[in-house]
Amino acid sequence: MKNYLTILLFFISSLSFSQDIIIINKKDSVNCTIKKIEKNKVTIIVGSKENKRKIIIDSSMISGFKFNFYKTTKPLKYKDFYFSLNVGYSHILNKNFAKTDLGKIYSNYLQKLRNGYNFNAFIHFYNNEHLGIGIKYEFGYFHNSINSFCLTIDSISLTYKLQDDIYLNFIAPTIFYKPYENEKFNIYTNVSVGYSNLVNNTSYAFNSKVKCHNIAAEAALGCYYKISSKLSLSFQVGYLLNNFNEFKYTIDYNNYKISTDINEFNDFSTFSTSIGFIFCL
Repeated sequence: MKNYLTILLFFISSLSFSQDIIIINKKDSVNCTIKKIEKNKVTIIVGSKENKRKIIIDSSMISGFKFNFYKTTKPLKYKDFYFSLNVGYSHILNKNFAKTDLGKIYSNYLQKLRNGYNFNAFIHFYNNEHLGIGIKYEFGYFHNSINSFCLTIDSISLTYKLQDDIYLNFIAPTIFYKPYENEKFNIYTNVSVGYSNLVNNTSYAFNSKVKCHNIAAEAALGCYYKISSKLSLSFQVGYLLNNFNEFKYTIDYNNYKISTDINEFNDFSTFSTSIGFIFCL
């Protein structure tokens, strides 16, 4: 009879997530809400909100009990949607990007062009305690300019404005993994494979536009600190593998537009750090 009662209690209590606990026969425990303790019996409530059961247990079957054993009265919801906004720093990793035969001034110009700004946003939800899926958008901006750049070729000196405005876009489906979580602090990683697009509005004696696109991949590691149940402060570092092998130049000169395709390997892989907020929707 005691074994049957223990099995029944476990079956019913598995449907709930209550705050108290009683220990039966020094081995088993039952999640419940303890309503009344008398000399020879204890009255408890088990089951979900829609299917509550009141059970009276003989005191001789109980070896102990604890009030407020659980700090929450409901299970975690893993299917809540999360929306994140982050801003920060981005750096083009390719060191060959700044190599040139046009002098130190131009080399320094390209070196500074490797540093830019990063904005990223993603929306996702967790299928279970650790795994989630979503979609990510990332935007990088790199800029540098020189108002009077002097270039000498075969004893001929040319002075003109030098400017680059590089816009890097990346959008992709994303898999999230959360290896660690507690009440306040969480660590997560995510991996994305998707579409990347680059546009560079340049000025090298004349105005031109460079466009290219390809498939890119990104891996990121982040953490967030819960400010409230709906808002968290987040920090993330990421590596974007981004190689372009075809560039399309549109040159606007004397009202003529010339488009040309140049096939060459260019690595625009970036490292980024960003900070922002995660909202629970």
